[in-house]
Amino acid sequence: MQIDLIDALQRVLAVHELQLTPLAEPFDQLHRFDYGLRDALDPQFDWDAMGRALLETTPERALLLMEGTFGMRYFIFRLPDEGDRAYIVGPWRSAASREQPMCGICSTSAAQPATRAA
Repeated sequence: MQIDLIDALQRVLAVHELQLTPLAEPFDQLHRFDYGLRDALDPQFDWDAMGRALLETTPERALLLMEGTFGMRYFIFRLPDEGDRAYIVGPWRSAASREQPMCGICSTSAAQPATRAA
């Protein structure tokens, strides 16, 4: 019985509410790896540049743990027989990032009033 490794991995990840996004040209599926957050914030985001940069810096036979701009974590890996393709697992928030506010405006400290010099 032949089992497709990527299909099996997708099924295991789905149980843990994680997705597997292929990273390959023309990078048409890359926009879904962060559930559309970058698309919502920047409709002109250059997915091709990001895809090329990630693909070029992901070595074969390595599992990279990455943390994105928004405190989300991802694994990126390449299979040995797929040199022109990598895969992104995630996103998820680390325990440390869940304990910290995501931005300065979320801080609980009170702002200091501005003072004017006489």
